[in-house]
Amino acid sequence: MLSIIALGLFAAASVQAGSDELHFSHRPPAEVASGSPLLIAVSVENGWKLGALELHWRRANQEWNTVKLGKAENGGYAAIVGPTEVRPPSIEYYLSSREPGQAEVNRFASAQVPHPVVVHASDDEQTREDRLVRYRSHSSRASFSGEYAGFGGHGAYDAGNGVRHPYRDQYYQVQADYSYRLFTVLQAIKLGVVRARGEVPPPLAFDSSTTVFNENTRRTGIDYGFGELAFNLVDRLGFTARLILGADDLGFATGAGGTLRIGADTGTHAELGGQIIQRYGFDTFLRLAWDTVPRWPIGFSIHLTNAPNAPVGLGATPDHPLTDGGAPVGIRALLDAGFEATQHVTLLMKVGYQARFSTDGGPTLGGGVVVEW
Repeated sequence: MLSIIALGLFAAASVQAGSDELHFSHRPPAEVASGSPLLIAVSVENGWKLGALELHWRRANQEWNTVKLGKAENGGYAAIVGPTEVRPPSIEYYLSSREPGQAEVNRFASAQVPHPVVVHASDDEQTREDRLVRYRSHSSRASFSGEYAGFGGHGAYDAGNGVRHPYRDQYYQVQADYSYRLFTVLQAIKLGVVRARGEVPPPLAFDSSTTVFNENTRRTGIDYGFGELAFNLVDRLGFTARLILGADDLGFATGAGGTLRIGADTGTHAELGGQIIQRYGFDTFLRLAWDTVPRWPIGFSIHLTNAPNAPVGLGATPDHPLTDGGAPVGIRALLDAGFEATQHVTLLMKVGYQARFSTDGGPTLGGGVVVEW
């Protein structure tokens, strides 16, 4: 009888001793969608013995973060990695626990061999990542450029006493701009400033007469700033909208422009666009760009333009801006090329020819530099 009682007491003691042990049950997630919370849940037997149960997590190759698991509604333990932290390519984690007065013990995975959770990018995020790779992770672009264009000569001004001054038809402009790329449907935001100055013959110099007696070469120009929004509808189709605000000798001037792009911005593509500026003229163009030569992006464009137009008559003032036909439309053929000196610096070159008439014309020479980071 005593032996039976002793055996029963031993069995009860064995069950009680076994029931005091901590037992952990955890089903590790394999993947999660980007921007979604990552839930880590653990079931614990004899959780009353825990001093702490901790989740250690990090994004790939970054520092560890530590979060204590709290009691969940189902009686288990849980912790959440916030949705803003869940970004591609992965989240790594391990679990550890501590009992009062004892050392920390790894319960699932470890700092040396963490468990990876693949983070799937959304379609928008994947598109942005692809574009970021194509632009070498450069989100900022600054450039400075300038060009000179001559349209040839058109007659002369007779100053009397047999002295004639040739009419000049030419201009130069310099431009500085900065772009910030967002790599979304709104591809980039661009701000820039332009200073343009030119000399244009009066309208009579463009007719069959070669001598005009009463008007000097017109000096024209404008200073303006512009803002652009570039949109990527899809990778091979986009458009840019431009707003222009400036001033010339006659006062405030406004303008607008736009460009339609067909083809990848960083590869071979075609552009059709133009702009118009009050009292300065318009410029429409078709440009083909290609990247078949490594480190040498190249483009060729045809322009129809009357800029600089200088459509002001004799005695025009800001209060009385008399106008006439100004300069006629001309055609320009331009070849532009860039040389990628480094991953951050590209040198720009431009050459071309333009004319308002088949019998007169002149060259275009230009250059600049682009810095990206």
